[in-house]
Amino acid sequence: ITVYSGERYKTDRALVISAWFVDTIITCVYSIYRLANDPVLSRLLSTGSYHSTSDAITARGIASYGVVYGLVLVILALFYVVIQRKNKRLANICLIALFFVLLILAQFAIALGLVTFGMLWMALIKEPKNEQEKRYRIIFLIFFGTVFIISLPYLLRLLANSEILGYEINARLREIVAFFEGGDPSGVDMSARLSQYTKSVTAFFYSFGLGKVVFPSVEVGTHSEWLDGFGNYGILFLLYLVALWDFRRFILEKLPNKKSKQLYNFLFVIYMIMSVINTSAWAPITLSLCVIVPFLCMEKVSEL
Repeated sequence: ITVYSGERYKTDRALVISAWFVDTIITCVYSIYRLANDPVLSRLLSTGSYHSTSDAITARGIASYGVVYGLVLVILALFYVVIQRKNKRLANICLIALFFVLLILAQFAIALGLVTFGMLWMALIKEPKNEQEKRYRIIFLIFFGTVFIISLPYLLRLLANSEILGYEINARLREIVAFFEGGDPSGVDMSARLSQYTKSVTAFFYSFGLGKVVFPSVEVGTHSEWLDGFGNYGILFLLYLVALWDFRRFILEKLPNKKSKQLYNFLFVIYMIMSVINTSAWAPITLSLCVIVPFLCMEKVSEL
């Protein structure tokens, strides 16, 4: 990003993006083929360290955890370009569709939720063409937003019962419905995830803010990049967050216009949410956040 962000490297940036897309498309097509034939493989991919397991050979070549969550940021960047441009949409729509199918077959509910939330939010905050469209959008938001919130448990149950999203995602949907209805959350993924979050928070306070590196006896969770970071390293983890925020500012300085900066800020917020509820410091995710997405902003959003 430091070398290729200059204007004279426009051709080189396009080459980097093209090579990344070709590689990613091939990986996605192969992954979709394998997962469609063997859906159980999706659970093997649910940890970025699955390569260290004895079962890794059965999933060789399939896009795993880091790649899928990296695609979350890329899908949203492409979606922003689609809703902003009036032409040249077909290629971007095809890429979004391909990556979205992979998200569903990989059965990562949080990734699918982040993409859905991001798309809805982008569509809602899109700059209206005139005052009339602005008024209609406000009315739509108030009316349909209220209806959506009231009917959310019924919609989730209907979606889960349809079983179109696969076993794991349907299971997460049923857990959310049970939560809305006051059911017992014990023994389900949401409860297990909350338990991991609690371990990290407890470790931070029990170690007096110094973390596991100073108090090895504390137990830290494994499901949140940022909560686990504070649990493991205490207040020293703030150095990582400051560095990340500073690098964000560095990237923003390289982006060409207001829209590209707005898009990157929005995707950074998505990354922050991802980091709180999941582990996120995997190489493919970081590559997407720090190189591919900024290059997309420079090449595609600069034309808007």
